[in-house]
Amino acid sequence: MSRQWAFFALFLLLASCSGCAWVRSIFSPGRPAAESLTQFTLPEPDLSGARRLDLWATYFRTHRARAVSDGVELLAADGGSLGVRLSPRDFCQAAMDGAVRVERAKGAVTFGFAGLGDAPQTDCSKRFPKQSAISRTRFARTRGEFGDGAGGRRLVPLRSLAVDPKVIPIGSVVYVPQARGLSLSVPGGRDLEDRRVEHDGFFFAATTGGAIDGHKIDVFIGPLSQNPFSFVQSTKRGTFEAYLVEDGALEQAFEALHGRTPAAIAAATGEDFGPRPAWSSHAWASPW
Repeated sequence: MSRQWAFFALFLLLASCSGCAWVRSIFSPGRPAAESLTQFTLPEPDLSGARRLDLWATYFRTHRARAVSDGVELLAADGGSLGVRLSPRDFCQAAMDGAVRVERAKGAVTFGFAGLGDAPQTDCSKRFPKQSAISRTRFARTRGEFGDGAGGRRLVPLRSLAVDPKVIPIGSVVYVPQARGLSLSVPGGRDLEDRRVEHDGFFFAATTGGAIDGHKIDVFIGPLSQNPFSFVQSTKRGTFEAYLVEDGALEQAFEALHGRTPAAIAAATGEDFGPRPAWSSHAWASPW
């Protein structure tokens, strides 16, 4: 689903709920609901009665690379070629991050972690000496422009979280007061320019990860090279307060933003989390 179609589906979903109390209260008068999510302009929520959590955070990202003609070939889980080659440095970084968006002459495509093969593709030991297995990483093309999450959801930069479902259920809306008002550069995605926004503090539990346990969350920063969030300190000592905002309409709005329409949710038979590498504290998909 393109960004434009996802926006349209989200607009239709919220238009159908225009009489819901949450929609009347949370969205600014005259501003389309979908725009409030994509422009990071949701108003500050009423947290009375909301469940508070004390969390700590790392971050994960989608590596950006350019295809080369004589580099390391990306292989599928069955060993078949995916038709893309990367430089050894980009291959190792993509394996470490768990996802890579590759710029090609005929357009960009995103690949995610799909398991480990029997033989290494290249030597990643100089760059990542403690994670020798990443040289055997296999990939699969993702549905989402920046990568895939749980249950058919697509990852959205600066919105998606990887969580421990025992603490934060998949599909939950999480509000982080320390994120509100932060000036950030939002990746524009396909055919769109990056833009500056002030974050509204809302996030969405869209996936999980092998290294995500207990009150740790992983914040998805998309293709950004640096962590933009001051509350994400990648240490257990860097705790912050967060709240679960339990509202069905808001949850559905974020589901639509992540590519899950009501029909897709109703048709789902279960949460397919897929393989998730765990090798990095910043990994959505890594066992390192």
